Amino acid sequence: MMYGDDAIGPILAEGLSECGVNALPAELDVFSVVSHIEESSLVIFIDVLDESFGQRGRVVKIRLDPQRLSAEDIVDMINWELSAHKVTPAHLIALAYASGGFSGEAWIIGPVASNFEFGTYPSEDTLKKVEDIISEIEDIVGEKIDRECVVKKVSQRLSELRALF
Repeated sequence: MMYGDDAIGPILAEGLSECGVNALPAELDVFSVVSHIEESSLVIFIDVLDESFGQRGRVVKIRLDPQRLSAEDIVDMINWELSAHKVTPAHLIALAYASGGFSGEAWIIGPVASNFEFGTYPSEDTLKKVEDIISEIEDIVGEKIDRECVVKKVSQRLSELRALF
C-alpha cells in the first residue's frame, strides 16, 4: 500500500466490500481495473484530490462523462504519459469507454488532501471525511450503506496501519 492520504481510497473500498457493498480496492493495479469497469453500469472512484479542487478536507464529487469527449480527446487523454504512475480515474474511464465496454455513469469522490507523501500515515483532515464520503456514495447509488460496519472496518485497518508507524 502507498499510504499518505492516498490510502483512504483502498482502505474505504476494502471496508465497503467487507460490509456488503460491491467495491473493489484497486490500489495501484490500475490497468486490471478497466476490465471491472467494463462490467459495470456505475463506477465510483474513491480518491484524494489536490488543493486545486478546493479547501483541504472538503469532500468533492465529480461526474466523469467520456461521452462528452471527442474521439480525438479520448486518444489524447489515453496517450498522455500513460504509465501506472500517471493514470487517473478519468484515464481509466476514457480507456474503458473507448474500448466500447463501458457506457455507464462514473464518479470520483474524495477529500481534498494535504499529505501526498508515500510511506506516511493519512492526515486527520482526510480521516475525518470517511462518513462524508459514505454519504456521497449513498446519494449516488440511492441506497443506505451499513455505515457502522464500514467505519468499524476502516478503523480496524487504520489501527493496523498505525502499528507500522
